[in-house]
Amino acid sequence: MSTATAPERAHRRAASPARLTWRRFAKNRLALTGAVFLILLGIVVVVGPTIYRALGGYGPYEITCPAFSPPISGHLLGCDALGRDFFARLLDGGRVSLTVGVAVAGLTTITGLVLGAVAGFYAGRIDNLLMRFTDTVMALPSLFLILAAAAILGPSLTNTILVLSFIEWTTPARLVRGEFLTLRERDFVLAARSQALPGWRIMRQILRNIVPTILVAGTLAMAMAILAESGLSYLGMGTQPPQASWGYMLSDAQTYFMSRPRLAVWPGLLIMLTVLAANFAGDGLRQALDPRLRGR
Repeated sequence: MSTATAPERAHRRAASPARLTWRRFAKNRLALTGAVFLILLGIVVVVGPTIYRALGGYGPYEITCPAFSPPISGHLLGCDALGRDFFARLLDGGRVSLTVGVAVAGLTTITGLVLGAVAGFYAGRIDNLLMRFTDTVMALPSLFLILAAAAILGPSLTNTILVLSFIEWTTPARLVRGEFLTLRERDFVLAARSQALPGWRIMRQILRNIVPTILVAGTLAMAMAILAESGLSYLGMGTQPPQASWGYMLSDAQTYFMSRPRLAVWPGLLIMLTVLAANFAGDGLRQALDPRLRGR
């Protein structure tokens, strides 16, 4: 039975690692704003289309008004060059961008985690082999490789996710490998080795100590994936019409930029804000989880 008094228990709860991390993160206004923006954007692109249609709006693929119509009843931001509801297209494009960002972040983090952990834990020849392969992938021109892979596989949402995942896993792999090389010499790892624990159990103990690195790598990978997907769609190698994408909408609007600038401003602004928000949130998370910065 615990003998701690109520004030002592309250102090322990207040000083828990999770609460301290949250307090440090919340003090970073840019990071907090970025995280709130991403959460709200995720909610809007998921439930927004249903609510919009319930309020009298239209779907992203329906031709419901004359081309380039200004905002009118039932069309919050007017219509595009084909007479489709522009606001509905923005919502659909946001769903595509966030889907690519989350999927690529997950795949690259898992791939980098596995390869980096194996390389850092076993070191030696395995480390040399995996890191030389990593260096080879990193040395390849990213844009050329992405375009070549997209051309070979064909432009689609699934292929975009696969191509970007193949390119972006190298950074998490090197980060995780560096953490493993450092932690494998710590006392708790040496003690586990002296007890003849299997390698997978020791690796699991090390993984618990690099969760901050993994989270930050995944957040930053999401920002890079959203920007890369927008670039691919802008070049016509990503999401294909009629499916909406902010990059494709930006490309489609460049012909009418001088006469209808709103068609380019909105998708361009959303791409910029989403990437900035992900970067701010990732940087704030890194600072909040980094033990070397806890006293600041």
